[in-house]
Formats: sequence, structure tokens, C-alpha cells
Amino acid sequence: MMENFTLVLLSFITALSTYLLADLCMKRWKLIRMIDAIPGPTAIVPFLGNFRITFMPRERIPLQLAEWYQKYGSIFRVWVFFVHAVVVSKAQFAESIFNNGKHIEKSIFYRLMEPWLGSGLLTSEGRKWHSRRKMITPAFHFTILSDFVEVFVKNAEILVEKLETCEKMEEFEVSDIISANTLDNVCETAMGLSINAQMNYDGDYVRAINSVNQLILKRIPRAWLWCDFVFKYSPTGRKFYENLRIIHSFTTKVIQERRENFAATRDVAEDTNTDKGDRRKMAFLDLLLHASQNSETPLTDADLREEVDTFMFEGYDTTASALVWALFRLGTHQNCQERCAEELREIFEGSKRAPSMKDLSRMKYLEQFIKEVLRHYPSVPFIGRKLGSDTLLGEYLIPSGTNVGIDIYHLHRDEEQFPNPDEFNPDHFSAENIRTRHPYAFIPFSAGPRNCIGQKFAYLQMKVTLSTILRNFIIETTMKPEDIRITFELILRFEPDIKIKIRKRDASL
Repeated sequence: MMENFTLVLLSFITALSTYLLADLCMKRWKLIRMIDAIPGPTAIVPFLGNFRITFMPRERIPLQLAEWYQKYGSIFRVWVFFVHAVVVSKAQFAESIFNNGKHIEKSIFYRLMEPWLGSGLLTSEGRKWHSRRKMITPAFHFTILSDFVEVFVKNAEILVEKLETCEKMEEFEVSDIISANTLDNVCETAMGLSINAQMNYDGDYVRAINSVNQLILKRIPRAWLWCDFVFKYSPTGRKFYENLRIIHSFTTKVIQERRENFAATRDVAEDTNTDKGDRRKMAFLDLLLHASQNSETPLTDADLREEVDTFMFEGYDTTASALVWALFRLGTHQNCQERCAEELREIFEGSKRAPSMKDLSRMKYLEQFIKEVLRHYPSVPFIGRKLGSDTLLGEYLIPSGTNVGIDIYHLHRDEEQFPNPDEFNPDHFSAENIRTRHPYAFIPFSAGPRNCIGQKFAYLQMKVTLSTILRNFIIETTMKPEDIRITFELILRFEPDIKIKIRKRDASL
């Protein structure tokens, strides 16, 4: 009797296992057929897919993508080992993804940033993301941004002093100077901490951030390093976590100090959502502490660190890259530079006063110029989403769970949306041209529910910095766009470093 029961049980387990395996194989086969119905490059090596793209030189990736768009159209698929992805570069496809609340989960590759950023606003999902977004949104209220502008102005004036020391140079590399400026801005606005990076600061924290960026980039194409255990004990992983300890220790120390200070001054903290009366100026971290105090689930130090580290990651290198590209295009397009300068003459009428929020809102052409810079050189050239349901993109049904890459760099070069897309023309962003263009044709800060919460912060910082430079200097360069090699990293990079020359502008601005 017992033998019969054992035999029946084994038969049942075998049948169930066979059924589950067959079902899994059928689902996998169905997914493969759906994905392979989309055009895309042929896998050279079986089971490895198109893995070669992950080992390409970074400056080759934009060119390879352009070749594939020309061959397959504005949507194609790739296989990297057993992971499939669909890449799109059309505004209509971006709209279908960004506007669907089921597609707010980030793609698989964002997971590789979680050791650094945790599950903060950039990487979190579901209820946690909704809660954090709701909590953080007031930190970018108009009144708070006005306080941040004062920081931008102060640091822009220091930047002018640094640039004055370069005035007699034939040409000089500008990246490090600008990066120090944006680092000062983001540290002071995020953490309330002045690190004086523009005054020859070269601390461990800065080096650690730069190193972690590069090590994440090194990890992405090496599939065997996607496993956290393998990565942790690899040479790359050991170096990564060594630098990560420096970053987290620094941020944690600042958080603990600000929390103690916040507790001591809690009685005088005022409502940050009003512009009435005198307010105590707060950094982003202070605003989080204030919001957390009134929340049902107060933020822990680890929670605060996630959001501060995310703010630092999204606000430091990205803005520096955009500002360097802007200075380069001011140098190559003197006509655009003169139109910006003329606008500033009309606004300031020869006054040396610092720009106010009202002044910044009047800088319409400068804003058009900045947007055209971001169209050509989006700081984040590529973003990813994981589809939460089957989705029709054009004529192809993309299965749920697919990682979709939105190629912002090439989307911004769509001839249907931007005639002569390689031409640098700030009038692409005149009110008339914007009205006639697809609303998702320009998405340097993403779009939809998960768009960049700090885009107003970024625009204000760039306006303050560029207007201050233009009121003091004329920008020139002997470099041409064809001299620059664009590389896809976590942000858009350039090789070689961009060089400019400056001359003192007359006192009329």
C-alpha cells in the first residue's frame, strides 16, 4: 500500500514538473517569437546575442545605433545574453511608454546603481516611489527655488573670478572649472554644506563619486558582474565598494549633523509651502527632514541618504556636462552669443545687480539656446523602462516585462520633428515651432509621471551661470563640432576635452 502511494506521489510530482517546465518553455518560446518579430541585428554567436555592443568603444555606440536605425527603422530589438531589449527613437513611442502608468518601473540596468542610490526616487517603484515623489515635490516649490538661486548667483560670481585668471590664456580646458562650480551648487543646495570645490578643493568625496560612476559603467557590459555576489568579490567590485564607503560615510555624517541642527531649531522652522513672512533658508536635506517630521512614516538616516545621494548624482555631472556644451556652442555660434548678450542688455540696462527670479524668467532667448544645447547633447542620452503590460508600439506588440530603451540622443534628431536636425538653431524652440511639434519630441528630462523632478532647478542653475558668464566675457573657441567625439556613458561625455578662450566684455551688460 505504501509503495503504491509513493509511486503515485512520484508520478504526480513528475507530471507536475513536466507540465511546469513545458509551460515555461512555451511561454519563453512565445516571448522569443514576439521579440524576434521585431527587426534587429543578427546574433553572431548563439546564446550570446548581440553582446558585442556592450564591449564597443563608447564613442562607437552612437554611430552603431544610427546604423541600426537606418537599417531597421526607429524601433529594433537586441539580445544581450538571455536578456532582450527593444530600443526606440520616436516621440510617438516615447509617449506610449511615458504616459502609461503601468510602465513606471525602471529597466533592469538601474538595479546596478542600487548599491549607491538605494531605492531612492530614481530607482524605487510602486508605493514607495509614489510616497517619496509626493514628499519631495514641495522641495522644488517656486519659493524654495528662489533661495537656491541665491546660491547659484554666489557661486557664479566665484566662477567669474576663476575665469578671470584664464583670460590671458590662448585656450584652456573648461570641464574641471565648470564641474567644481556645479559641485559647489549641488552640495550647498542638497546638504547645506559649502565644500568650496571652486577654490581648489580636491577631496576624497569628489574622487569617490567620479570613481563610482566609472565602475558602474564598467560593470554594465560584463554580464557575469550583474550577480551581486560575483561583483562584490571581483577587483572592480572591491574598488567600487571601497569608494562607496567614502561617499556613504560623508553623506551619513552630514545627515546626522543636519538632523541634530534641525532638532535644535525645530521651533523656528516654518511652513516651506508659503512665501509669506521671513523664512529660514533650508537645503534639500532640511526640507526632507521637515517633510519627514510631518509624515506617518518618518525617514530614517538610510532613507535620507538615498535621496541626498540621488540628488547629488542627478544634479552634479549632468548640469556640468550641459554647461560645458553650452559654452562650446556659444563659442562656435557667435550670432547666438550676441543675441543672448543683447537680451541681457535689455534686462539689466547696464546694472551690475544679481539676477532675480523675474530677470531669469525674461531670459527667453537664453532659454531657447539652452534647450537647443540639450536637444543636441542631452545630459542623459539613454533611459530605460520595464513594460508592465503588453504594449503596441507601431506595428509591433511588445510583451510585458520587456526592457525598453528610449534613445533620447537620436529621438532629438528626428527629421520629422526637427528639419535639418544637425543644424544648431535655438529658434527650434520659439513659441511657434513648439506649438507645431510633437510634445514628446524633446525630452531631456524624461517625461510623464517619472520625469525629472529637478528640471526647473537645472534650468535656473544654467540660466544664472551662463548669464553671469556672458555679462562678463565673450566666449570663443577654435574647436568645431566635428572635432568632438561623443561618448555614451551614464551621462553624455565628450572627447577630447572642450577648450575655450575668453575676452572681457564691455561694461554695458
